[in-house]
Amino acid sequence: MIIRLSTKEELPLIAAMSQNFADEGCCNGINADTIEELSTYELYVAEDDGKLVGYAYGAAETASRKRFFILPGHKNFYVEIIYVKPEYRSLGLGRKLYQKLEDRARELGCETVEVIAVSKNYKKLLHLYIEELGLEFFNAHLM
Repeated sequence: MIIRLSTKEELPLIAAMSQNFADEGCCNGINADTIEELSTYELYVAEDDGKLVGYAYGAAETASRKRFFILPGHKNFYVEIIYVKPEYRSLGLGRKLYQKLEDRARELGCETVEVIAVSKNYKKLLHLYIEELGLEFFNAHLM
């Protein structure tokens, strides 16, 4: 399995995965991305034998105003989505996709990487981000 940048020709396949993600019901508040929305991001894909099995994207931002923990001028990378098809989960692809985004954030000179993760299976989610990736738990939105 490889992690690489996507191509424009793969946008319809990624949009279909995005719709599957929204339809899964595994997360609250997930809306499918359109091809137009996806085309504005630098997308990374997980590929297995020529088949796309996951994707991730995020964006670098320089804060223009003070936010909860970010001061004006602070460069932050916001991880928007990491998705892996259900049959490919627990194989380390989510970790690899995250690491690719984190590497990109460093290349862009970002001081922090912010992940707002959603899942009804919060224990698995926290295991990935805290125990496997070593991120610090900072905040929780509970609804």
